[in-house]
Amino acid sequence: MNLHISRKYGAGSTEGELLINGIYECYTLELARLFEGKENVPKHCCIPEGVFDLELYDSPHNKCDVLRLKNVPGRSEIEIHVANQPAELLGCIAVGWTHGPDWVGTSRRAFEALMQKVSPVIKAGEKVTIQITGGLGEA
Repeated sequence: MNLHISRKYGAGSTEGELLINGIYECYTLELARLFEGKENVPKHCCIPEGVFDLELYDSPHNKCDVLRLKNVPGRSEIEIHVANQPAELLGCIAVGWTHGPDWVGTSRRAFEALMQKVSPVIKAGEKVTIQITGGLGEA
């Protein structure tokens, strides 16, 4: 299974669209690309573009199973989880079914739907990857 997030960068956040095997699933929200003029600052920026393996992770912070990205350069504990605005993120990725500048809505329902599709595949031992690109241009 292949997930893909195509992002656009804005001053207050990084917005995107998540596809599963090429089919639209939901919107995404991350922190801004730059913090004090620098990229990939842990807990202050979105993660760098790349392809990462996904795993199920019992998140102590979110108190539930989430998807965790493995081997993100300069980062650890990068999760896909429920959130609505950048202030609720520490470098992770939020999902939602509605969106606007610097927010996503209906996040819990979008997250649950995503987990229902991805979790069984991971539990079956199949590899799941996520590609993250900046393909939508600047916000």
